[in-house]
Amino acid sequence: MTEPDFHRYLPQSPLGDAWGVSLRAGGRTHIPAHADYPPPGHPRSHDFRWPAGRTLREYQLVYLARGEGELATAAIPAQSVQAGQAFLLLPGEWHAYRPRRAVGWDEWWLAFTGPVPDRLRAQGLLDPSQPIFDGRGESLLFTAFHGAVAAIERQPPGWEGLAASGVLTALALLTSIGSGDPVMTQAAIALQDASDRPVDLAALARDSGLSPAQFRRRFAEVHGVPPRTYHLRLRLERARTLLSDPHRTLAQVADLLGFSSAFHLSRMYRQYHGQSPRG
Repeated sequence: MTEPDFHRYLPQSPLGDAWGVSLRAGGRTHIPAHADYPPPGHPRSHDFRWPAGRTLREYQLVYLARGEGELATAAIPAQSVQAGQAFLLLPGEWHAYRPRRAVGWDEWWLAFTGPVPDRLRAQGLLDPSQPIFDGRGESLLFTAFHGAVAAIERQPPGWEGLAASGVLTALALLTSIGSGDPVMTQAAIALQDASDRPVDLAALARDSGLSPAQFRRRFAEVHGVPPRTYHLRLRLERARTLLSDPHRTLAQVADLLGFSSAFHLSRMYRQYHGQSPRG
């Protein structure tokens, strides 16, 4: 870490709900080997010692740019954390963490509240039993932390939004780490690219290295609906775009998108969009 240590605690922002995230604090700290941790200068509500720990009222994300240490929470026993990893601390949940004394670490951290992290937590995307994320190789993660802390430090015009965007980017990256399915992602992209025509799902299954039944089941697990339903919805969204041109007839659009007739398109359109194509 070449930049000097910095931290700042902030009042509740009236823009927090507008951005979905309200920054409450942020900073960066270089902890050399054999140094005491945490360093002085933090409010009593945020100060703690290992193993007593603390409980916060807000979310906190910590990214390790160098070094290693350990983290324990109410949901997990002490586990190792290393450079390139980040960990998430939830409001109302006891936790404690520290660098390994012989090594130290460089940390970047952000504390925040807001409706977006609350919704992610309610939907199970912020799992207290899995607070550690492996961001090694994900340069955007460090960029998100760096940008948010820089916005808090310098406070240029619009800094609240800039800092919030850094938190949202970090959350988006962290909630996607380890949860992706590259094969099903490519299948969805293939269906999106074929949104203006019928598609051979059996061929797509073969390209994915799966039987048709395996392909349908796995696609539905990842994307929430079977591939045929996913593709039909794409075609119906495409139909709405095409029908915004008053010079196109329903029959022309049906033919362009591979529907058997204008009646077939109209029926599917009403079921999906809740109104007639020209409604």
